[in-house]
Amino acid sequence: MNIVLIGYRCSGKTSVGSGLAARVDRPFFDTDELVQRIAGKSVEGLVTEGGWELFRRMETLAIREAVAFDGGIIATGGGSVLDPDNVRRMKANGWVIWLKADPEVVKSRMAKDEESGKVRPSLTDRGSLEEIRSVVELRSRIYEAAADFSIDTRMKTVDEVADEIEAAMPELIRKKSSWQETP
Repeated sequence: MNIVLIGYRCSGKTSVGSGLAARVDRPFFDTDELVQRIAGKSVEGLVTEGGWELFRRMETLAIREAVAFDGGIIATGGGSVLDPDNVRRMKANGWVIWLKADPEVVKSRMAKDEESGKVRPSLTDRGSLEEIRSVVELRSRIYEAAADFSIDTRMKTVDEVADEIEAAMPELIRKKSSWQETP
């Protein structure tokens, strides 16, 4: 069984996922990194060249690859849940955990990413905070429906979120009766 992290951009999926994977000695998969490997270009380059539609097709391939593994920690792209088939694949072999963050927190985290040179292509033609608010509002119901469990990351460190996931794992295992520990 995989642990699959969903949520909006900068909600902590990659940071928490890589930290949790190291802590519980499981492999870590970041679907944005898998997309870049499959496409041979950055997310920004892919979106610029082929639009979000091309990116979403590549993302579906990346999700298929990641969920085929058993026992991994998977950080997904923020829009991966927009495709019901992606959600079905995630849930078929995983505990889906929604990492939540308020739009203002997301904006602050995105600003830190931009300072370090990470560019995230715009999802809409709106300004940054307005875009974040509208997309988060639109996707919240989808994230909630897809998730087995959710954690508000707004006032927590990466380690605190990982602690919360570890503490919840027994409950999630009970909810997924088909879980088998991998050697």
